Amino acid sequence: MAQMTGETIRRLARENFDYEIGPEVAEAMAASIGALLAMTDRLPALGLDGIEPPFGYSNLVREAEALAGKAK
Repeated sequence: MAQMTGETIRRLARENFDYEIGPEVAEAMAASIGALLAMTDRLPALGLDGIEPPFGYSNLVREAEALAGKAK
């Protein structure tokens, strides 16, 4: 797997968002992103099929209904 580098982070921020990030911050971000990307290979082994993300539409609807019920 390709490594995420601080320079890559800085270029992405600059080219896509016209935002400058210092080298120390970019290196810290690259380390965090690299760790996250390394873990994505393991996601299928967790058996999460059928579980929606926490901000999926049906979960948001259930939360809204629950909050509406509390307001009554």
